[in-house]
Amino acid sequence: AAAWHAGRRLQKMERILVPLDALSMALFALAGCVKAWDAAVGGIYTVVLGMLTSVGGGALASIAIAQRPTIFTSSYYYA
Repeated sequence: AAAWHAGRRLQKMERILVPLDALSMALFALAGCVKAWDAAVGGIYTVVLGMLTSVGGGALASIAIAQRPTIFTSSYYYA
């Protein structure tokens, strides 16, 4: 019975954590784009740096809380 309750609690937390994970990746991407834009490196480099910052920042955030980064698992966030 305790395992069942723990499983339900985890499912509820996951419904909150998945959107927060997506939001954090968007903020990492925005930070990378702003830095590239400030450095005036050009449009394509701005997009690439935003993408790399987003993926790297999301992975580091997951590692910091001792979770496997979502990019290394099967997920619909990554094409």
